[in-house]
Amino acid sequence: MVLTMVLYCDTNTMFCTEKDINKTLSSFSLSYIQVNNSLWIFRCNDFLDNSYIYIAEHILNNYFDQFLNDDSIFLIQELVDRKYCYELPTEIDDYIQQDPS
Repeated sequence: MVLTMVLYCDTNTMFCTEKDINKTLSSFSLSYIQVNNSLWIFRCNDFLDNSYIYIAEHILNNYFDQFLNDDSIFLIQELVDRKYCYELPTEIDDYIQQDPS
């Protein structure tokens, strides 16, 4: 089954650039789009690399862990398909809407 996933990160808190994120996504995803400098939507198989662990955890551990540190801001989660639109997970929506001041 193909899943649609959302990735939100602050590259200022990570050991990578947007270009590195795009390159990493292209290495395993079926397709992806960079929405802005911190948000990506991508599609991947739910049985990625023949792994039986939760897909978001697998992607984090096997593709993005090298870019992270204790202060990194990085969220990845499956989008819920509502037939006509996708719904951001509450945690991501709340985080994105936080007032930075």
